[in-house]
Formats: sequence, structure tokens, C-alpha cells
Amino acid sequence: MNYKEFIEQYTSGKLSVYIHKSYALRVISAGYLPKRYYWAHTFWSWVWLLSIPTGIILLFFNVGIG
Repeated sequence: MNYKEFIEQYTSGKLSVYIHKSYALRVISAGYLPKRYYWAHTFWSWVWLLSIPTGIILLFFNVGIG
């Protein structure tokens, strides 16, 4: 299958693509993509990671929204 056939079948819905998360992370960390994707992934990983202790601290101090 060449690239043109792949695009035609993918856009028509005859073909579905599954990409494993660990392979996608390897592509980001190996430097195959521009650095902005690496830094965006790093930033959002830290935001997600720091949201957990922030939520726990807010629960501890009983800070509510509204």
C-alpha cells in the first residue's frame, strides 16, 4: 500500500489506525518531531502531575468553589 492509497482508505473510513501510547512517547522523546512538541508534552505532564497535590491541599484547607 502506498501513501496515496493509505490516505484514500483512511479518509473514507475503510482503514483505522491505532498508535500505542508508548510508541508515541518514544517518537516525541527521540527527537523525530520539533522540540515544541517535546516541551508541550513536558509542560502538560507537569501540570497534570502538580494538579494532584494541589487538589489534595485544597481539600485539606476546605477551599470550595462557590
